[in-house]
Amino acid sequence: MDTPIVFKGRVGTGLFRDFSFPVRARAWADVVGPAVTEAIRREAPISSGRDAGGLRRSVDFSAHVTRNRVFLDFHVNSPVAEFIIKGTQPHEIRPRNKNALHWSDGHSEFFAKVVHHPGTKPNDFLTRAVEYMTPWMRETFRMAVTEGL
Repeated sequence: MDTPIVFKGRVGTGLFRDFSFPVRARAWADVVGPAVTEAIRREAPISSGRDAGGLRRSVDFSAHVTRNRVFLDFHVNSPVAEFIIKGTQPHEIRPRNKNALHWSDGHSEFFAKVVHHPGTKPNDFLTRAVEYMTPWMRETFRMAVTEGL
């Protein structure tokens, strides 16, 4: 799942002939990218299974700066991200390579040939975190291009 963020700027003339949008934008991206990535990680749910925290660890970003644009792409590289963000419909779970499913709740062990999963509600932690951080991103962008960071 990716969430691209794009801000546009103008290359200055006259009084601003020494202004370098790419330099200011890169400085901005170097501050904002890690901060927003951390906000997304805080919003991401933590499972209790073998890979507890794997979803949070899979959050990352990339930045691309052009002459007059900066792109921040926040992404979650986990196979379960789409199911968490979009939710799931009720469905059956059946064993693939065995005769039965097996799980434990810590006190008892369970076996079943089929489980009727009720589905899950969407948890769009990625959008929620980016929307929360957007006012700050805009303000720091304004500061970066007008005053420098």
